[in-house]
Amino acid sequence: MKCVPCLRGCAFVKTVVGSIMLVQGLYMAGHTPSVLDCNEQRTACPGAFGRTVSRINGETSYHLDSEAAVDAFCDCLYDCINYILIYNGRGSLNSEEPTNCFAKSVEAGVPSMAAAGNRTSSKGSLPAVNEHTCVTCAGASEAQESTYVAVAVLCALCGVAMVATAGCEILGIRLDNACFSVGVVAGDALAGVLLFGAVFLSLWSLGAALQACNQDAMREILEQAGRESTDGDDNKAAIFAEFLMSALQPLSSGVCSQQHEFSVYAAGLCLAGIASCWSFCAFCCVISSLTDDDSDESPHERMLVDWRMLKRQPADEDDEA
Repeated sequence: MKCVPCLRGCAFVKTVVGSIMLVQGLYMAGHTPSVLDCNEQRTACPGAFGRTVSRINGETSYHLDSEAAVDAFCDCLYDCINYILIYNGRGSLNSEEPTNCFAKSVEAGVPSMAAAGNRTSSKGSLPAVNEHTCVTCAGASEAQESTYVAVAVLCALCGVAMVATAGCEILGIRLDNACFSVGVVAGDALAGVLLFGAVFLSLWSLGAALQACNQDAMREILEQAGRESTDGDDNKAAIFAEFLMSALQPLSSGVCSQQHEFSVYAAGLCLAGIASCWSFCAFCCVISSLTDDDSDESPHERMLVDWRMLKRQPADEDDEA
């Protein structure tokens, strides 16, 4: 059984994948991700929510008498963009908390089932948003951007690591002598750590992007939130859900727009991980003398013979002594 050809084959695979990942990382780093524009949202909120309040109450100018309450609701939404998840089903038990926007909407003139203490059993989540603690609009926007940047940086670093370790295998440096072998293995270990972290981040990011692209699930969550935010009337619930959709749609569309980059990233990492693991296993078989790679006279196999002789030399000297 020969493993040196396997080493070289994995090296070429790692070279190709690493080059693609490096190019993709540089491409992502040079592009600004689409994130939630909080300034635009906060500016548009009073007008949009005011019209929502008036439509729910059946009077065109109803919100003009509660402009301060409408503005307070918009401040609350800015400070806790995921309030529909945090206070879902908890009702008036937390109505005194400043980030309970259900209570703020009641003050603006929208009777709320949740604020009245009626519990619901709705479940769901918003893309890339915590379900247990309040997230500000700025925090959600920064989380989107930082995730994109982290993916770009890790993608480029993993690409460099793949190309570097593949070069060592193609040139036969890891078989040059024992010191080089230890150095290359250490480099492989570092690349493995980078790959492990990158795989975790890529799968999480891809999952968030796929969730954000599922508009049916998003609509179902917001429709339920519309029912909780009103007295249960279907028309009023639909009006409030329409407002929530316009306010939170940029959050999901920004994450969804990154699905292609995250898909390529995750696929490349999985292929690189398989090639790296296979290469490491083949190298372990080679240095443990479990293969017959030294039976031919190729340059790499002559290096292997020299490496094995170097490894055995101290033991031979001890026997002669």
